[in-house]
Formats: sequence, structure tokens, C-alpha cells
Amino acid sequence: MTHLLTVFLVALMGLPVAQALECHVCAYNGDNCF
Repeated sequence: MTHLLTVFLVALMGLPVAQALECHVCAYNGDNCF
């Protein structure tokens, strides 16, 4: 059960990081990420 909670927390924390990286790639390509 503890491992499941840890995986959930990591996924929850990783989501904004992935979005930020995607946004950075968009900005790098000269596109507006919003």
C-alpha cells in the first residue's frame, strides 16, 4: 500500500514537471505554449 501511495505522489509531482518541459520545448521552437 505504501508503494502505491509513493508511486501516486511521484506521478502527481511529475505531471507539472512534464508540462513545464513541454512548455519549454514549445517556447524553444518559437511557439506560444499557452
